[in-house]
Amino acid sequence: MAKRLILLFITVSFIVIGMVFYIFHNKTNHKLVSGGPATHMYHSEGLITELSNDPEIITVELKTIEGNGFSFDSDTVYLNYSHVQHIDNIDVNDTIKFYFFKWDVENTNIKVQYVYKEK
Repeated sequence: MAKRLILLFITVSFIVIGMVFYIFHNKTNHKLVSGGPATHMYHSEGLITELSNDPEIITVELKTIEGNGFSFDSDTVYLNYSHVQHIDNIDVNDTIKFYFFKWDVENTNIKVQYVYKEK
């Protein structure tokens, strides 16, 4: 009977230690997987020079082509806002700030996530 209790105690101890190790090990790996440059949302700002509803494109003259960790090849970019999550009421000659992911940039064409009118 005593041997069975000792064996049960050792088995339960190993299970608890294994669960604790598993929990802490996953928390450490989760930090490595969830961060990095591919998950960073960049932003830039500029002046709207043209609006088009079909296709949904905003032509923007950038204030600066470098900064915020991302640089553009041109001072004019074309923002595709067909799947934008938020867009303020904007018009030509408004200054806007727009947010995008690095992988959504193809030369001067950018699929944006958010567009805000600068106040």
